Formats: sequence, C-alpha cells, structure tokens
Amino acid sequence: MGKTMRNFGNNLGLFLAILAFLGFGTIYVLWHSIVGVFQPQPIAYITISNSTITGSFNATGNGTSIDQITLYGENKTQYHALISGSSFTVTLPNKNASYNVTATWNGIYSWEKGTVASTSPFTFSTSDIYASQRIIFQTQDSFIISTGTASTKWFPLAWASSIEFTPTNESFQPITANVNYGSYIAKLPNFVTYSVTEYYAGVPSGNCSEGTYQVKVTNGAAFPKGNWTC
Repeated sequence: MGKTMRNFGNNLGLFLAILAFLGFGTIYVLWHSIVGVFQPQPIAYITISNSTITGSFNATGNGTSIDQITLYGENKTQYHALISGSSFTVTLPNKNASYNVTATWNGIYSWEKGTVASTSPFTFSTSDIYASQRIIFQTQDSFIISTGTASTKWFPLAWASSIEFTPTNESFQPITANVNYGSYIAKLPNFVTYSVTEYYAGVPSGNCSEGTYQVKVTNGAAFPKGNWTC
C-alpha cells in the first residue's frame, strides 16, 4: 500500500512538472484541438444562382411562326429563349418573379411580320422549377377569308361570274374567286391592297373595275366583305 501511494505521488509530481513546463495556454490549445476532431462540423449550403426553364408556345395565327421569344425582368433586363419547334428553353435568376414576354413572328409572305406580347405574363417559382409552362401569342393570320356579293344592273340577262383580286403593292399573281348565286368566297393574303375587277357573263358580257380593296385583318375581326355591282 505504501509503495502504491509513493508511485501515485511520483506520477502526480511528473504530471504537474509537465504542466509547468508546457504552460496552461499550450495545454488548453491541445485539449480543444483533440476535442474539436469529435465535434460535428457545420453543413455548407450551395446557392444556385440560375435555373434553366423549359416550356412550350403557340402562335394563334394561321400560317404564322415564332422566330424569337424575349422575357423582360426587373429593370427591363432581357432574357432570350432558345426555340426548337414549339418548345423553348431559357435561363432565369433563381428567384420568384414574373416576366413580361414578347415574340417576333413571321407569316408566309415577307411583309407579314411583327412583334406581339404573350396573352399573360410568365411566372417563375423556385418551389417548382421543373413546372413546364405554355406561352400563347395571338399573331395575325397569314391568310384571311373574304366574303361578299357580286351582281350586275343587267340581271337577269347578265350575271356576275367571278371577282379578281390583283395586288397593287406586292408581287404575286391575281386571285380569282368564282361567284355562285351572287356570292363569293376568297382566300387572300393578309395586309395587302387589291385592285378588284368584276367579270360578268350573259348579255352583255365583260368586266368592270370595282376600285381598290384593302385587307388588313387583325385577330378577332370579322371576315371582310365586298359587295360589288357592275
């Protein structure tokens, strides 16, 4: 027992001598270094600054197509979408926001083109970045339908047989619509001014000029009508 107590006293003396040699500051640093290894480390979070959004679009006008889609954010910052078929892809800031959208469109003919806004804003939500959205653009029709009547002052001896629409400001062939029972239906390229000629058959037969006929039909407008009399 006495020997054990002497060993304990010797060991305690040695430990105290080491503390005195190293100093309290060094022991404190060593202790916290050892304990720190076993402490849970903080989790690093990565913030995504941008998100790539996909969606689809539609141009309502017959014979029209979309060339470019642009989204306008804060301070009128522009974001241009990549187009493939009827789908688009755009990279946007990763935050909840609403964007105004415009598109440039073209028709079948070179003079049929313009810029149109979407029917509603594009809304982006960080809680649902994979949601596919559809954008609708109300573009003008490339072709329009013109209906009307044609007659002659010599009826029933002579009657209207056809109406000819000749473009005055564009280069393509005249379009002829037959007259049946005094009525006609013509499919005409939009945004064109035509010179109109009425042809009649019977006694007498011939044709007469009906002046000009301007076609500029926007979405929602009724079919243009022409009522011609020779």
